[in-house]
Amino acid sequence: MYLSSQITTPEPRFELVLVPIQGYTGRRKTTTEDSWKGIGGSLNSTRHKVLGRNKHHYKKWISIESLDKIQERKNKKTAINNSRTITEKVKVQAECTEANEQVERSIRADRQKHMEELATTAEKAAREGNSVNHSN
Repeated sequence: MYLSSQITTPEPRFELVLVPIQGYTGRRKTTTEDSWKGIGGSLNSTRHKVLGRNKHHYKKWISIESLDKIQERKNKKTAINNSRTITEKVKVQAECTEANEQVERSIRADRQKHMEELATTAEKAAREGNSVNHSN
């Protein structure tokens, strides 16, 4: 008679069979960072499609000419960062300084014009006896 400890049963064998995945091109392995970059990129592109870019809301009294000058100044700042030589950078910096002064002058004039319009409306309201606040 055999004892149960003496009987040897064959150990089960497991074989790993690799089946190629459809559409797998055999490129590099993806890391977690690569996966997150892909996810983040798709989220950002979807967000921009649905919501649009975040726009800066300027004051209502700033004129379109002033906004154009602000855009020119931004372009000159970008040109400073993209300039390759020191002489080119100095030249663009001088242009940017001039553009900055023009923007400041233009905005100052717009603000002055806006304040004059508010004062005119307030005077008109005072003459007519209308005490409604017109300071939008």
